[in-house]
Amino acid sequence: MGMIGGGKDAFIGAIHRIAANTDGLIELVCGALSIDKNIAVDSGRLLFLPEDRIYTTFEEMLKKATPCSIPGFILFGYAMSSTIAICCCELQSINGFS
Repeated sequence: MGMIGGGKDAFIGAIHRIAANTDGLIELVCGALSIDKNIAVDSGRLLFLPEDRIYTTFEEMLKKATPCSIPGFILFGYAMSSTIAICCCELQSINGFS
């Protein structure tokens, strides 16, 4: 699972991560966890993400994710208005999708 938003300054992020891990089958593999660069990096470290899988923007995460770090799905911890824009960018980044 990748996560956009929901870093250490966002209550809902922890709730979503707990719910996603209820059965123990979901692993957080990358994240762009805040619009604030310092919070994004601190949050990734607190969640034990490898440094190269901590992103400071969702665009960077979508662009730099490698085949072994591409999540099966992305959890959004952002406001709904931001989520729609992020989803559009994500769909455009998928090879062959237009």
